[in-house]
Amino acid sequence: MISRRLLALLAPLVLLLDQPSAATTAASLADRIAIDGDLSDWASDEWVLDATSTLPETDGDSRWGASEEIVRVGVTWDASYVYLAVEFRASSASVFAALGYGPGGLASLDGAGTFRRAIDFPFAPNVAALAPIRDMPTLARVDDRGVLVLMDRALSPAVVRAPPGEPAVFEAALPWSQLSLVRPLELSLALTGDEGAGAGDAAPDPSVALPASPGPWSKTRVSLDRWLSIPADADQDGTADPGVSPRSAVIVRTDDDATESRADGLDVDARVVPGVFAPDRGEEATLEVAIVGDAIDEVFATARVYSVDGTLVRVLYEDAARSVTGGALSPSPQDRWDGRDTHGRVVPGGVYVVAFEWGLVRGERAGRSSAGVAVAR
Repeated sequence: MISRRLLALLAPLVLLLDQPSAATTAASLADRIAIDGDLSDWASDEWVLDATSTLPETDGDSRWGASEEIVRVGVTWDASYVYLAVEFRASSASVFAALGYGPGGLASLDGAGTFRRAIDFPFAPNVAALAPIRDMPTLARVDDRGVLVLMDRALSPAVVRAPPGEPAVFEAALPWSQLSLVRPLELSLALTGDEGAGAGDAAPDPSVALPASPGPWSKTRVSLDRWLSIPADADQDGTADPGVSPRSAVIVRTDDDATESRADGLDVDARVVPGVFAPDRGEEATLEVAIVGDAIDEVFATARVYSVDGTLVRVLYEDAARSVTGGALSPSPQDRWDGRDTHGRVVPGGVYVVAFEWGLVRGERAGRSSAGVAVAR
C-alpha cells in the first residue's frame, strides 16, 4: 500500500503531468523573451519563415550573394507586445521591416528621410524599422499628420547582434499601444543598403524574382508583392490572443494587383454536398469547388472546417497541390468530411463552415471561398 507521505510527494508530479504543454503566445512573455539578440529563447513554432515553413525562406536566393541574405523570421506576441526576430547574413546591408495595421500609412518611402528606399511594399507601412549590421536599429511610426516620428527606445526595445562568423540578429518588441489590433498586422521585410537603395532579398519571398543588381549600393527599384498576415486578435476582443502557435496562425498573402498582373483572375466557388448529413449513420459531406477563369491546371489549396463561432474543428488538407480539370477542382478523398474533429470525435449537431483557400504557389493565399453544412445528430 502506498503511504500517505509518498502520495503527498507524488501529487505535484501528477498535477504537472495532467497539464497541457505551455502555449506559445501568452498573457505575458516578458519572463521568457529578452530583447538581447540571443535567439535561444524563441520556440520552434515562433519561426514563421524558415527553411521548413509552409512558404520556405529560400536559401541562396539573394540578388547580392550568400553573404547578404535573410535566413529566417520569427514572430510572436503577448498582451503588451508583438515580438520580431530576424536572423540574417550581411557584410554591409541592413534589415528593413515594414509594418501595417491601418489607414494613414506611407504611400511611398521616397520622401522618408533616413528610411528612404527604392522599395515598394505591398501595403502602406505605419511603422518602419531599419536595422543596420553595424549600428543601432531605428524604429519610427507614422503620426496623424503622416510624418514618421521616432519611437521611444524605452517603450520599443530593439537590438542588432552580429557575432563574428555567425548570422546577425535583429530583435525588437513593439507595444500594441503604438499599433492596432483592429485587423491583422501586416509585415514585410527586405535586406537593403544605404538611403535610396533597393533590396537584395525579401521575406516572404516575392512571387517574381527580384531584379538583378550589383550589391547593397544598388539603386534598382524593387516591388514586393507578399507579406505576412498576423491575426493576433482573432476573437476581436481588443487583446492579443494567448495560446496561439504563430507558425500555424500567421499566413502569407499576395497583393491583389500582383495577382491580377499574373493573369490568375479566377472565380472560385465552394459548396458542400449534401447540405445536411448524419455522421452517426456513416454519412459524409464532400467539398466541391468550381474554378472558372484563365487556364489554370493546378492550385495549392487549404480546406478547414470551423464551427460558427470561428473555432477550428478539422483541417482537411493544408497547402496541398490540387489539379484543376473541367472548371473544377479534381475530386479527391481529401475533400470528404466524416463529421469528426481533429481528435476523431463526432462533432455536436449544428451548422459548420468549410473554408477553402487557394494560391498559385505553395504558401500563397490569393483567394478564399466558404460554404455551410449542417451536422444532424
